[in-house]
Amino acid sequence: MQKFEYEGETYIYNNGKFYDESYQELCLNISDKVSKYFLSNKVCKQMNKDELKQHIKVLKECGKYDKSINAINIGLLKFDDLEFIKYCLPFLTSNYRNLGQPLKAIEIATEWLNKCNCSSSAVYVSIGCAYCDILDYDKAAKCAKRALAKQGGCQPSQPLQGLFNRIRDEFGDIV
Repeated sequence: MQKFEYEGETYIYNNGKFYDESYQELCLNISDKVSKYFLSNKVCKQMNKDELKQHIKVLKECGKYDKSINAINIGLLKFDDLEFIKYCLPFLTSNYRNLGQPLKAIEIATEWLNKCNCSSSAVYVSIGCAYCDILDYDKAAKCAKRALAKQGGCQPSQPLQGLFNRIRDEFGDIV
């Protein structure tokens, strides 16, 4: 929970929702104004790691992909640790894909993978989906196989199974 001031009023941000100081949920038109302020760099920079991770997730779920990318970039500068990078990278690539920029998703993910040991099943699934977006199913299949290996070669997670299904449905059984 985080309290903040906006235009002389006190507001509360908790678990992705905005409330007034009496803890009443804000109506939509006020919530939009307050959220725009809250999502500014200044406020994101004040969040701790867990708050920012929740914030990034909520922004993506609300379709505010640019704002989620901005919050991720702030977090990557502020929290220079592998756990945070592994958490954020799938969100970052997914946000770029949702903005219709799968090549940017691949470029950024590859840059981070080369920079540090931040690979995870979720990262490879997201990159694989980006390759599907640009119709490069061979590379998508390689990512799917890497993701499965990261999971220990066992039953694929739901997102990974979705990637396998997408490759099969759009291209054929290459995995």
